Amino acid sequence: DRDVEGKVGLDGKLAVAPTLTLDVTANTDFAQVEADEQMVNLSRFPLFFPEKRPFFLEASGNFAFGQGEEALAFYSRRIGLGGGGAPIPIEAGLRLSGRLGAERIGVMAVRTGGDEGAVDVVARLKHDVLSRGYVGGILTGQGGPGVRGTRLTAGADYELPFIVGGQNLVFDGYAMGTRDSSGAPWKSAGRFAVDYPNDWSESYLGISWEQRGFDPALGYVRQDGVWCFTGGLGWNP
Repeated sequence: DRDVEGKVGLDGKLAVAPTLTLDVTANTDFAQVEADEQMVNLSRFPLFFPEKRPFFLEASGNFAFGQGEEALAFYSRRIGLGGGGAPIPIEAGLRLSGRLGAERIGVMAVRTGGDEGAVDVVARLKHDVLSRGYVGGILTGQGGPGVRGTRLTAGADYELPFIVGGQNLVFDGYAMGTRDSSGAPWKSAGRFAVDYPNDWSESYLGISWEQRGFDPALGYVRQDGVWCFTGGLGWNP
């Protein structure tokens, strides 16, 4: 009455260029990943759990787009994890990340199995401008037999640092839109801010919004249907 089960997986890494790396995975097993810290949620907002799986954690900075734990175009925990953290098998995936000259590149494609049976795709590009700034864009998509239609998210962002009178002045922001299926209306979110990070004064002013119904397939939204105005004035004599 004995039964033997086996599972074979594959992980590989290839340097396609001196500053560009291709990672591949098949039949991925995350059994050794540290478990999430248990939390009690007494609010009406979803909890934000950090990513701990090595395949998604490595080079994650190349895919960052959005605002912290408020609104993200790409939140890797939406891949391979269902409601309540139930695991969804990952059949195969690849990630291309790195730099080519003034371009920072991140491309990821993952095929999930089980009842979902989806293909998740993320493409991120950042182009260096000025001395420390960038302009960039992101595109994410999810489709498959377990997904209603093809869900798309697209966005653009920038960070433009200037020196004015010997002082730092930084403009940054992003805007993105998402739709649940072909022909569905687009829902938007974004943020625009100006920052004055200097020794004698560190001040900022920003405005952000998440339209009601904004829910990117591979992203994270803490609260939709809101406008948020933030600002601060600091003087350090």
